[in-house]
Amino acid sequence: MDYSQSNQRTCEPSSSISSSSTSTSSSISSSFTSTSSSISSSCTLTSSTSSSLGGSCISSSTASSNTSYTRENIQHHLKYNKAEYVILNNSNNKNSSVCWRSFGFPAKLDINGVPQKINNFVSCKNCFTTYSYISNSTTFLMKHNCLSSDRKTNSTLSSSCNTSSSQTLITTYGQPKTVRLPDSHSKEMKDLLVRWICKDVRPFAIVDDDGFRKIAQRCVSIGAQYGNIDINQILRSSSTISSHIHEIADNERARLKDLLALATKNGSLCLCPDLWTDNNRQCSYLGITASFVDDEYQLHNIDLCCHPFPNVKKTAENIIIELEKALSRFEIIDLHEITFVSDRGANFLKALKRFQAYSCAAHRLNNIVKCCFFVNEKNKKQDDLEENVFNNNDEVEEDIEALIDVTTLGDIPKKALQVLENIIEYRSFFCIRKVLANKKKNFAIEREIVQGLIRLLLPFKELLTKLQTSKTPSLHLVLIGIGSLRTTLSSFDMLLEYEKKNKTYFQEENLSSLDVDASNSIQEDEGLRFFRLRLSHLIEEMFSFEPIHYASTMLHPKYRHLKKTSSNDKNMCKYFIRQMMKQVINREKSSSTFLLNPSNNHDGEPCPKKRKHFGEEYETGNVSDEYDIDDDELERYLSKRLDLTNLSDNPLDFWKNHKVEFPVLAKVACQVFSVPATSACVERSFSTAGNIATKRRTNIKPTQLNNVLFLRSSYSFK
Repeated sequence: MDYSQSNQRTCEPSSSISSSSTSTSSSISSSFTSTSSSISSSCTLTSSTSSSLGGSCISSSTASSNTSYTRENIQHHLKYNKAEYVILNNSNNKNSSVCWRSFGFPAKLDINGVPQKINNFVSCKNCFTTYSYISNSTTFLMKHNCLSSDRKTNSTLSSSCNTSSSQTLITTYGQPKTVRLPDSHSKEMKDLLVRWICKDVRPFAIVDDDGFRKIAQRCVSIGAQYGNIDINQILRSSSTISSHIHEIADNERARLKDLLALATKNGSLCLCPDLWTDNNRQCSYLGITASFVDDEYQLHNIDLCCHPFPNVKKTAENIIIELEKALSRFEIIDLHEITFVSDRGANFLKALKRFQAYSCAAHRLNNIVKCCFFVNEKNKKQDDLEENVFNNNDEVEEDIEALIDVTTLGDIPKKALQVLENIIEYRSFFCIRKVLANKKKNFAIEREIVQGLIRLLLPFKELLTKLQTSKTPSLHLVLIGIGSLRTTLSSFDMLLEYEKKNKTYFQEENLSSLDVDASNSIQEDEGLRFFRLRLSHLIEEMFSFEPIHYASTMLHPKYRHLKKTSSNDKNMCKYFIRQMMKQVINREKSSSTFLLNPSNNHDGEPCPKKRKHFGEEYETGNVSDEYDIDDDELERYLSKRLDLTNLSDNPLDFWKNHKVEFPVLAKVACQVFSVPATSACVERSFSTAGNIATKRRTNIKPTQLNNVLFLRSSYSFK
C-alpha cells in the first residue's frame, strides 16, 4: 500500500516547520538550537491537521487508561482510521538518533481534536508498523526496513552533491529533483515509446497510466541509488508477475475481511450478484459487487469477485452453492445477515427469496421500455410490419386509450406502427441526421417522429443515469425519480415543460435539432401519444415500491416528509423504520449483555435476579426510557428545523454530523443507504472483464481473471 507523506497526519515540532524553508544544514542546526527551549514539552500540528484542529497545541496527556492497546490494533487504526489516530513526532531534540526521522508516537484524537499519546509504543510514519517501546533503546528501530531504505537513498544523494558536511541535506527528503534533460535524451525516449507502442500494438494512452509512470519513476530512483544496473534485475518476467498476483490478491482479501465483517455486523453490507458468459473461452462467471457504509459514514463499492461458474445449469440451487463458495474466501458465511440487489431473473428470484433481497430499479425500467415498444414481440416479422404500415390505407378512427395495454403488434394503432417502423429503420438519431443530409436517397423516416421519440425517452435516460451512481447513495432516488417520471408522462404539456427545464441538458447531449424554444407550437403525434400513454400505464402496472424505498427517502433530510405520498404510505414507512431501529437496539443490547453481563456466573449457575425496591414501578427515568427510544428519535428527526440550502445531496453527510443526536437512527441510515438502487455496478464489472478477456488475452485463466478484477477494484477502493 502506497502512503505518501502528504496523506499522513503527523505532528511536527515548531522548529522543524520554521526551518523547512532553510537551504543549508547549518541554518537547520541553528534553528533547532534557538527554539529547543520553547518546544521541549509541546509541538504543533502540520498544515494538514492544524487547520482542522484550529491550531491548538497537542495535549501532553495520554489516551485513556481504560483502553487497552496492542501493536496490531494500533497499526490497524493508523492505517484505516486516520480521522482519529495520528503519529506524533518526537519533540525531544536530545534524541538525535536518525530513527526518529521515520518513527513517532501513536496518538488518538479526543473529542476536541487534541492528540492523546498512547504510551509504550512507537510507529513508523511510512508503513505504520508499530513496536513496543518501553526502554530508551533505539537499536531495534534502526533495523526497520523503511529506515534502512531511507538511509541508503539519503546517503547516495548526499554523496552525489559532493558535500563535505556530515549532516544529510534537507533536499534529500523531498520530491525527485527536477532537471532539464538534454534534447537528445528526450527524443530518444520518445522514439523508444513510439516503437514499443507500434511494435506491440499498445494504446497510446498507456504512457499516461498512473501505474506506468510510478514504475518508471521507481526505476529512475533505483538507478540513482545503485547506478546503471541491468533492467532485468528490476522488471521480472510475465510468469513471475502472473504467479505473484495470487499472493497480492490473497493479501488484499485478508485486508478486506475485517471491513466486511464489521459491515456485516452492523447490517450495512449489500451484495449485487449476476452471471456472465465469456464467449471467447465459453465459460461462465458469477460476479459479486459489495456495497457498504463504514464507521466514517462513507459509501464504498468494490468488486469482490468474478468467480468461475462451473459448467452446470444456472439453477437457483447451483447459484446459492457457488455464491457461498465465492463468499467463503472473505469469511462471509451467513447469507441471512446480508442484503441483496439483483435483476428479476427467475433463477435469482428463486435463489434469493429466503434472504433480504430487492430488485434492480434500472432493470425494471428497461423492461418497461422494452415492453412498451414490443421489443420482445417475435410473432411479427419486419416484412409483416411494413405491410401493415404502408399497404393499409384504410382510415379507421381508433381509440388509443383503449389499446394501450395490448400485447401483440397486430392490435396496435396504425400511427403507432409508423413509429415502430422509424425505430426499426434507424436506431441512432445522429446516424439519421447524417443520412438525411444526403438528398440523393429517400428514406421512410419522419424527422418529427424521431424528435418526438427523443423527447419521450430522455426522462428515462436522465433517471437511469442518476440511479446507476455508485459513489453516493442512490436508493432514495427511486421514489423521487418514478414520481417525477409519472408526472412528466401524464400529459404532453408536462412533457414539453420537462423539456424546457432541461434545455441545458439537451444542449450538453448535442441534441441541437430539438427546437425547445418552439415547443409550444408542437402538436403531439397520435402514434407517440399511444406510446406515452402506454409507458405511463406500464409504470403503474409493472413498478412497485418496497418499504425501503420510502424509508430511504424519509431518511434523506431534504425529502424526509415524503411530499406527494399518501398518509398510509407515510405510516407504513415509519413502521418500517421503527422496526429497523428495534433490531439495532436489540443487536446492541445482546452484544453488550454478552460482553459485559454474562447470564451465568463462574460456577455455571444463573445469576440471582435483582431484587425490586419499593416504588420502582412509579419511577420516572430519561425521556428515552419513558417513551420508546425509536419513536422518540424518529419524531425528533422529522420535527427538527433544518436549513435546506446548506444540506448536502449526500444524506450520509447529515447522519455523520448528527450521529450523536440520533444514534440509533444514524445506524439505520447506514443500513438503508448501503443498498444501491441498481445492480449496474456488477454489470460494469462484467464489461471490464470482457475488455480484459479480449482476443489478445484469451489465455488468461478464469482464476487469474478473478484476481485481476478484484485487485483493480481494491486498489481504487484504497
